[in-house]
Amino acid sequence: PSIALWFNAAIASALILTGGNDVDPALYRSANTHSRGLSPLRDTFEGRLFDWALERGTRILGICRGFQFINARLGGTLVQDLSLVSEPHEARGLHHVELDEAMSLTLNLGRSHSVDSRHHQCALDANLAPGLRVWARAGSVVEAFHLPGRALAAVQWHPESPKSEPALSGALAGALRDGTVFWRAP
Repeated sequence: PSIALWFNAAIASALILTGGNDVDPALYRSANTHSRGLSPLRDTFEGRLFDWALERGTRILGICRGFQFINARLGGTLVQDLSLVSEPHEARGLHHVELDEAMSLTLNLGRSHSVDSRHHQCALDANLAPGLRVWARAGSVVEAFHLPGRALAAVQWHPESPKSEPALSGALAGALRDGTVFWRAP
């Protein structure tokens, strides 16, 4: 069936692109040097869903692979192996992210939060798609972004994990549910 039929049948108010295998570097016009477990069929299906939802203003949240996929789909690239980043960064398990001041105030939260990650691809500022605004980092690694004027945000960590800080996870879930913060109508 067409994406429109599937999406309408689901009566979706939001699209959540979840974690999983690596994003195929072909999506961002790069050779595969370190990516693994690729799923071109998933990339194609999620690409159609993403385009359809973005065009209609449906709220979109990317989590882990979803973060990477959205960045690539909008014209960004990825570091295919986190170990290639010069500073140490924990790709599996708990680590800290720093929210920028504006997002800390908007979400009424502190700046530093403990989150659970399971990834080996990442994005740095130089890899981001045009227009994306970073609102959380772990050193030089971008951990969260949104697209101003569109109902779209993405996080590199797993807010659904019980190991991720509940206050931050709850603020994200509440904002997605209520259509606030990143998901406000433009």
